[in-house]
Amino acid sequence: TALLLQLTAALTYKKPDAGKASVYRVDPYALVLYEQGLYVHGYSHRSEEERLFAVDRMKQITLTDDRFEIPASYSSTERYAKQFGLIEESPQEVTIRFSQDVAHLMRERQWHPTQRIKKLKNGSVEVTFHAGGLDEIAWWVLGWGKEAKVLSPPKLVKIMTDQLSKSLKHYSPT
Repeated sequence: TALLLQLTAALTYKKPDAGKASVYRVDPYALVLYEQGLYVHGYSHRSEEERLFAVDRMKQITLTDDRFEIPASYSSTERYAKQFGLIEESPQEVTIRFSQDVAHLMRERQWHPTQRIKKLKNGSVEVTFHAGGLDEIAWWVLGWGKEAKVLSPPKLVKIMTDQLSKSLKHYSPT
């Protein structure tokens, strides 16, 4: 209702690491669905900038009588096209090689609006896209297991090697 009527909402919101809930005055601009989670993206009066709020963490929502205008420059499509998920980070060129066993899955779906796919002679593919959110990209790549290998950027390769090293310790004999 706050989004449709462009009314500022008072959100009683509990961050995962907070001991208790806090109240945030928010002008909701958009609802975002990402990996089975629903989020409100809008202007937070507390931080005086745009923020993302997980609906699951909202304990109470109270509508105010204060109306707001969504800035003419705001576009949720443009905003989220620069990211791989929800984490806001400067976009970088990312290249990942996928084995021939899953190459068809890469070609069948658009994983990111900027993606380009290069078929290799051995049947594998290289998927390249320009996006921020390296941690979310790493989580996605880890889900492909041995079928995926990050080629660039070096920072993402480092995130992957760190994650895999830490994961391997869980499975090493003691």
